Amino acid sequence: MTVEEFEAYMAQPNRRPGLPGEPERRVVTTNIDRALRASAEQNLAPAIRAIQQSIAAGLAPREERIIPGTPGTPAESIADWLARLHWCRVDEARIRLTPLGEALLGHLEQESLEDEIPVGVVLDQGDELAAARVIQQLAEIGQCAVVDRFFSMDSLLPILYSTQVESVLMGSDAGSKLAGVETALRGLSVDRPFEVRKSDVFHDRFVIPPDGPVWALGTSFTGLARRLSIMVRIDDDRMSSAIRREFEDAWREAQVVAAKVPEPVPTDVEDVPGSSEAESGSADPAPES
Repeated sequence: MTVEEFEAYMAQPNRRPGLPGEPERRVVTTNIDRALRASAEQNLAPAIRAIQQSIAAGLAPREERIIPGTPGTPAESIADWLARLHWCRVDEARIRLTPLGEALLGHLEQESLEDEIPVGVVLDQGDELAAARVIQQLAEIGQCAVVDRFFSMDSLLPILYSTQVESVLMGSDAGSKLAGVETALRGLSVDRPFEVRKSDVFHDRFVIPPDGPVWALGTSFTGLARRLSIMVRIDDDRMSSAIRREFEDAWREAQVVAAKVPEPVPTDVEDVPGSSEAESGSADPAPES
């Protein structure tokens, strides 16, 4: 800001308000009214003023004069206001930003960008709780799918029992990790659908809920705490929708590695282990010899 620009803002930063005008009016006074006016204007008590008005009402001669009306002052327009502050100038009925106005607008836009910084989780190198932070975030997201090219059985149990992840898409080149996940999942029981497939469509890692923002993970689950990374929410609707559509297409074409369905809960007493009469001890005892 120049000194002139600074002082213009500090002297009166707000728009100037308008002033209402007064209509022309007729005023009638008497001799005593005019005589006492000077004293009345010197802060006479309200009681004295009331006496003045009572006496003046019954005396003559009366004088009549016209008090002219005064025009009102219109409020400062927005264009005049910003021009007075040197934020813009009016040129041939067009508003043009001054260098000061451009600087202020850039500052406001920067504040807007700072407000839109995506929500994220910083995963420091050597952070022993990095995996726990990611699992906690997955649990808060709820039902979702995970895309991790190098997902491994080391992450399988936390994902399976501490989150609502139902689908994991691995890479076809994950090698022994595929075999490890398949073998580990085969021996586990689950209370919800869970499936792992393999595809080479994705290279980056994502957490994809059925709707809303998609999350990007800077490293594979196997790399957590080994290097600095972040887990960041992608709030752009178009970008999230594009990633979700790409995942759905890839999932349909992907090859199944392992799939689990919830195991049925026994409803018949005979189906429950240990519930038979022999096991419960309720059978008739053997006859004595």
